[in-house]
This record gives sequence, structure tokens and C-alpha cells, in this order.
Amino acid sequence: YIAELRRVTTIFININGIKAQLENGSLKVVQQIMLKGQEHLTKFGGTMRQFIVDDKGCVMIGAFGLPHYSHEDNDSRAIQASQELMAALNELRIDVQIGIAAGSVYCGYVGTTKRCEYAMMGCSVNLAARLMGSAPMNSMQVDQEVYLGSENLFSFEKLKPVNAKGYEQPVQVYRPGQQVLVKRGMSFRQGQTHTGTEKVIGFEREVETLKAAIENLKAGRLTKPVILRGAAGAGKSHVLQSTDLSEILEACKAEVLIGFAKNVHESTPFYVWRRVLFQFFGLEDEEEDGQTDSALHQPEALAARGQKVDRWIRSNTNLTVQELAPLLNDVAPLGLEENEVTRAMDLHERAENLVRLIVELLKVKAGLKPLVFVLENAQWMDPASWQLCHAVLGAGLGGGAEAGAAGAGAPEYLRFLVIVALRPLDEYFEEVPPEFVALERRAQVLELGPLSAADCMELALVTVGTDTLRDHPEMLPPSSADLLAEKTAGNPLFVKNLVLAFRDAFIAGKHKRLDEMPSGVFKDLIIARFDTLGSTEQLVLKTASVLGVAKFGTPLLRAMLSKKDTGGDTEKEVQEALATLSKGNGFLTKEGDVETPADEWLYHFAQASVQETVYNLMLVDQRQELHQLCAAWYEQGGGAAARNVISFHWLRSHNMVKKVQYLQQDAEESECAFRNEDTVQFYNQLLNLALSTEQQSAVLSCVKVKEAEGGPNAAALPQTPINTDTRPTETSVGTA
Repeated sequence: YIAELRRVTTIFININGIKAQLENGSLKVVQQIMLKGQEHLTKFGGTMRQFIVDDKGCVMIGAFGLPHYSHEDNDSRAIQASQELMAALNELRIDVQIGIAAGSVYCGYVGTTKRCEYAMMGCSVNLAARLMGSAPMNSMQVDQEVYLGSENLFSFEKLKPVNAKGYEQPVQVYRPGQQVLVKRGMSFRQGQTHTGTEKVIGFEREVETLKAAIENLKAGRLTKPVILRGAAGAGKSHVLQSTDLSEILEACKAEVLIGFAKNVHESTPFYVWRRVLFQFFGLEDEEEDGQTDSALHQPEALAARGQKVDRWIRSNTNLTVQELAPLLNDVAPLGLEENEVTRAMDLHERAENLVRLIVELLKVKAGLKPLVFVLENAQWMDPASWQLCHAVLGAGLGGGAEAGAAGAGAPEYLRFLVIVALRPLDEYFEEVPPEFVALERRAQVLELGPLSAADCMELALVTVGTDTLRDHPEMLPPSSADLLAEKTAGNPLFVKNLVLAFRDAFIAGKHKRLDEMPSGVFKDLIIARFDTLGSTEQLVLKTASVLGVAKFGTPLLRAMLSKKDTGGDTEKEVQEALATLSKGNGFLTKEGDVETPADEWLYHFAQASVQETVYNLMLVDQRQELHQLCAAWYEQGGGAAARNVISFHWLRSHNMVKKVQYLQQDAEESECAFRNEDTVQFYNQLLNLALSTEQQSAVLSCVKVKEAEGGPNAAALPQTPINTDTRPTETSVGTA
């Protein structure tokens, strides 16, 4: 089940100006282009799908969203990678045209067992090529889908619609500009009033714990580090943006230093501390996310930065710290000039002294005012950043007056608090970093669970806004609370995305009920998490998705997977996969206690949106095969199931005989029960399922018999023409 249907962001890049090199057989420049493409696409978590050199020129194709290259922000990553790649190629005096489009794409192998290749096929792939062809030189064009997926992160220029081959109407396109710095995390910044932006909903206990830690900091008492842990969208930033926290930080006049880890910099040493150092020296405005590394390393900017940092260090530290100061360039581009002491150090000595230097600087700053460190998205911190965090905590968990009784040698107490916000690390590491294990042992750990139905409703009302609710009071009735909790599993990010999408759809008249909303508003986030799973877990989850949101047991899954060649012990693999998927990671929920045999445990999807998203990753024939395996297992006595459950699965299989059989039974039952609308629906499906002359005749005979019998609902039978198309209809493969 490698082939999938995914939402992929596709990049087409036309390379100009190398015709002469291609004609004379010089491939050096082509190799340079290839390496630059791989470098920048990989940096942002994408991949190079193809690099074509032929008589028409040179085209590079990149993709974000393929298996193991999918993220919740594929569109913005594609734009960032394209902008940096364009700048890099322009430096080589190579002109480019770029087109980017996003949409549902077939991702999988095409060909035979003797010769095949991994391919992407879909309308959006073709559109990206058309946008590339119509883009002016050294510029890029993106479609409406990419624009909507990244409009809050970039400035955009709306361009004149273009005529694209294969599209009846002109396609609206946009040109992305500079990245807009989005202030994330805690809502206060150095030199600004600590004004909060959000009322905390559902996490009052966690906020009170953080307030108590800040009160300890203010009073000069020992502070333990705080770990804020939760799945993507679970509310970590929601808690850190609390108005209550901002007010108490303002009262104790604390300085807040915030570092953001990014998965595109998982291998960049000390990356999360780069922003911390910029803020530390009052350089925050110069470290905006919109600046590229090349802009940060411009000689003029480096010189100005170095002078400012050097003045601060000379005014506040001793000679030893001043001699070691150039080591800070290893963390951030501060422009400090190397001296004899630092030039003489080998790599190991530089790393050791760098940690000592930063700890000493923190001691100096902490002596001036209370410090709060916030390290966000720590699941993406590189090893060097974890080691530095460990060293900082070792310095900061001293004892002062309270530790004096411990005897001489107790470390000096430092007035700072460390808050680490992260997702569950077992989703990102096979072996959790030892520095985090040490941190967890001595920290207060706040686990963010799902919101209650009442809290989901309150958050939804706040998100939609009083003005909208005043104009449309019927949009979110009180009865929506349970549905919100069910569709989002109490995830605050999902709640916000869902109600905002519903608000727009409601006002536009597209959807009038919340239960009509699809899961697509947070599908990318679910797929990004799905890609962190192993191949066995993915296969088990796909298989389970055809069962819908109902509860299921291991015997059924084992029976379905035993028909597939998994290459191992099916029973053991299924049990281990289910254990992984039900560990509170938002995929499955397990029902059963320690005394319940594993075969008797029941599972169900933690939320309907996960089931829908995983189900729709599969191709139609994959779904049909699994539905048939499930229906056959039930029908052969594998487990107790109502007839309508068996019918549900046969109708979504590719077994046309069974489809006709069960539709006939469904039609007869509904007719006898005088359910006219259901009867019409079942007979319509019977007519449309006829795939051959023989089957079509059999279905027509069945319908004519019913008419001849003059049944109570004979007049209600459909008068629609028969669909003679021999391809399966969408009705036969609808979402479970």
C-alpha cells in the first residue's frame, strides 16, 4: 500500500541561460544547479522529485507533502525553499522561472515489476508547470491553494489571472513577497509591555502552576524548570499567551528570552539559542524570520552587530568573558572578531568554553533582573542545544540562602526560570536525548490533555467573535458542544481551524450545519504526524480506517492483514502496532485494563478526522480490497455484526455480485417498512452499479418484478436512465 492520494505542493523550476553549456557537453554548471536544488529543498523538509535535462532545456521538480516529506505548513516551506533557491541560482548568474501549485496528487510507482519509477500525477502538478511557463524571468507564481495555505506568513501580490492549458476558466495566481514575521509564543517581548493576547480556556490549572513558578522567581525562591508537553495543536502556545502570565511577568519586571526550534534546523548546532542571544544583546529586531542567512551575514550588518555586542560585554563582564566572547559566533552571526585565545582552540575546546561562556553571561544578566527562558518546539532541538540547556539548568538550579544549609560548595542561586514547550519526544526520537531525561526528572511536567466539550464550545465562541455571532446567532447553538469535541478530539488548534472554516462556509451559504464540515481544515497536520509512524503502524492504521469510527478488535485486523504479505509474524506485528498507535498520540484509543487479554481489547479512532484523513490517503482499489476482506470475515462468522454493517462493507468493495445482492435486500426491507426515500435511493444505486449487459439485465428484471407486483411503493421507483459507464461510480467507494 505504498501508493497514496495526498495533498502535495509541487514546484516547477525552469533553468535558463545554460543552453551553451548543454550543447558543448559541459555538465559542471548542471551539477552545481542540482546540488543547490537538493540543498535548499532538503533544508526545508522537501525533496527533489525529478531533474530533467533534454533538448527543451532544464527543469527541476520539487515536492512537499510526499510520504516522509509532509508537514503541517507545506505551502510556506515550498515558498521559502523556492525563494532561497532562486537567490542562490541568481548568484551563479542563472535565471529561473518558478511555478508552485497544491492539490490532491497520486503518489506511487508506475510501470511494471521490470521497470518502474515513483511518480506524481494530478491536476495541480500540471498547473505548477503551466505557472512556471507563464512566470516572468526570476520570479515565481503560486496558485490560489498555495496562497490560502500561506497568506498569514507572506506578503502577496495578486496578479492577473492566466490561461492554463486544461482549465476552462483563467486561473488566479499570486506572487509571494517577503516573509511576514508572525509573533508566536509568549506575547511579550523585550522592551515592550507584557500585554497578553488570550484568555486561557481549559488550561487554568497549567496557568496557575506557571504563575506560582514566576512568583517563586520574584520572591527569590528556588524555581524548578517547567515542561509543557502536548501534541501538535494541544494548546502549548495558548497557555503561554495567557494574559494572566503577562501581568505577573510585568509585575516582577522579568526579562523574557524566547527561542524557537525548527525542524528545518534540527541539525544546525545551537539553533534554538540563536534567537535567545539576539534578544539577550538587544538585537531582536535584526533576527526576524524573514531574513535569510545570507542577509544576516552581510559584512555591514555583521560589523554593526559586533560593535553593539562588544560594547555590552566590555561594560558588564570581566576579562575572561571578554576573551571568550568571539565563541558566540558559533551560535549566532554576531560579528565578533576572533582573538589569539579563541583562534588557538580546537573544536572540542571551543564547544566546552562556549557552554561556560554562555552560563557566565546568564549569571551576569540574572544578577540584573529575573530571567525567564522559553524554548518552544523543543522536540526539534539539535543535540548541541540540548547539551547547552542541560548546562544552563545545572547553573540555575543552585540554592542561594535555601541551599546554604547544604554546606559549602553549593552553587550560587540564579534568578531564572526555564520553560520548555514540546511535543511527545517518542514521536521524534527512537531514543530520547539523555539531557531531556535529566530535565524531566527535576522539572514540573504539565501534560496538556484534550479540552472538554464545554471548553471546546467556549473556545469556538471566542474564536468566531461576538460581532459574527450577533449577526448569525444560529451559527453555533449550544448543542454544537459535543459535536465540536468529537470532531476535534478536544484539540484547541483543530477547534479554531474548524470553526473559522465553518464560519466562512456558513456566511457563504455552503454549509449550514457543523457536522457537514470535512476534515480537510487540519488534514496536513494529521498527515505530518502519520508520516512519523513506521510502515507497519501505517498499514495497520490504513486497514483500521475502513472500519469507520466504530470500535474494533485485533482478530478482525489480523484476519484482514493475514491476506496481505506483511513479511513477518502478523499477530505480533498487529499487537505491537496497536500498542504504539494507542499510546495517547491521537491516533487510536484503547478500551481494556491490565487484566483484559490483548485479544479482547477494543480500539477506535481518537477522532473522526484522523479516520477520514487516513482513509482518503488510499487509492480507490485499495479501499475496495480492504472493505471486501472485512465483509467476507463478518459474513463467514468471524465476528458478530449487524447485517447493515456487512452490507456497508460489501457496497464499498469491488464485488459487484455482492453489491447487487445486498442492495436488493436493502431495497426490499426499506420498501416493506414504507421508507420511500430509502427505497428510491437503493434502486438508483442498483441501476448505476450495472457493469455489464448481463448484470444490467438482472437488475432491470428485479426492478420490473417489483413494479409488476404493484408493491406499496412501486410509484416511487426511480425513472432515471441507466448509467452504462462500466467504471465504478463514486457512490460505490464513498468515505467510510
